[in-house]
Amino acid sequence: MAIKTFGIDHIHVNVRSMDRFRDLMKQLFDLDATRIGHIESILADNATVRLRGTGAGQPFLDVFESENPRSPIKRLVEKRGPCVSFISFRVENIEEAAAHADRGAGEHAALDQDRRLPRGLQVLPA
Repeated sequence: MAIKTFGIDHIHVNVRSMDRFRDLMKQLFDLDATRIGHIESILADNATVRLRGTGAGQPFLDVFESENPRSPIKRLVEKRGPCVSFISFRVENIEEAAAHADRGAGEHAALDQDRRLPRGLQVLPA
C-alpha cells in the first residue's frame, strides 16, 4: 500500500539570515517574507512565504532563523548550512499514513520520538 497524498502542505527552510532570504525572495519573485513571530520552543524567528497565484491549500515555505546557540535551527544551519528540514504532505488518512511510514522506516531511518515517523516526514489530514 502506498500513502495516498494530496500534495505538499509546506516545506520548512532553515536560513542563516532572514533578511538575506527576504531580499532574495523579493528580488527573484517579488514576494514578501516578513517575520511573523518567534517560536520559543525552538528559539527561532519564523516567516511564511506563499507564491503568487497559490491560494488556500497550496504549498508554502515556512522559514526559520536563529542566532541562539541553544536553538536546534542554529545548530542545524551551522552543521549543514541553509537547508530544508522537512517536507509536510497532506494525506487522506493520517493514521494509516503514519502506520505505513513507521513500517517502511526500517532500522536505517532516524525516528522522531513523538510521532514515530522518519525524521523529516510529517503527515497532516487533508
